[in-house]
Amino acid sequence: MTKTILTIDDEEVILNLLRELFEDEGYAVAQASTPREDLPDVPIILLTGVFIDEKLSGKITAYHNKTTSLSDLITTVENLLPNDWPPTTWAVDQ
Repeated sequence: MTKTILTIDDEEVILNLLRELFEDEGYAVAQASTPREDLPDVPIILLTGVFIDEKLSGKITAYHNKTTSLSDLITTVENLLPNDWPPTTWAVDQ
């Protein structure tokens, strides 16, 4: 079963880069340009160049700044997602 991940970024170039990166690693990629408040209880990896909002910080599983290596980002995703990912109750609106 292909693992699906959701990438969120307001910059299309970053979304395209992440889609290419994760699809090359065998993931299906859903994308959004803004975060959703109703995200289920799933691992969240924040990739940002700005200060983390305190309201959001409690939901973040891992953090990388935008200068992190792509291999480190892939390693983090692989370490966080269980083998039975995604949960059957989770659907992403693409």
